[in-house]
Amino acid sequence: MAWVVQTFPEAVVDFYSSIQNAISWSSNSDYYVLINRFGKEGFNSWTAQLGSPDIVLSDGSFGAISCRNFTRLWLNIYDYLMSGDESADTIMEFYNGTEESCIYETLGDEYMVYSKARWYFEGEDSYYTVQNDAGIVMKGMNSYILTILSDAYERLDLLDSVVEAMDQAHTELVEQTA
Repeated sequence: MAWVVQTFPEAVVDFYSSIQNAISWSSNSDYYVLINRFGKEGFNSWTAQLGSPDIVLSDGSFGAISCRNFTRLWLNIYDYLMSGDESADTIMEFYNGTEESCIYETLGDEYMVYSKARWYFEGEDSYYTVQNDAGIVMKGMNSYILTILSDAYERLDLLDSVVEAMDQAHTELVEQTA
């Protein structure tokens, strides 16, 4: 969705509800509306320009992604959301309080969190059973990107513990460098 809005700012007006639903509620039907309208080739070029050429949308429309490359995308999203661009300001709120986000669930009461979770269940012991989340934790002057890729489908209780531990590690690193 960040690619769509960055590349086609008019999409915020023309496809407002589809963008909102795809981000906030993880609506697959709205996601497909946008992918079918704006195509996959542009997205694939965009990810290549960001240094992640192995992130591609193919026939299934959901790409495989590594933690490093997912974080790289979120660094771009961070820069875009903080740019002050009118379209960025419009979609920023969609990333706050997204469904199934363990990052928001765990840290959202204490910090502003912009995140997007994704989950998929294809069956027990399937490679495609995932519960992922990534986003921005606005922690004063020490904001950071947090990316979680897991097979802990519907186990937000486990992922909440991971988020707590990662936030504590971030706090300790910042204190050591101060």
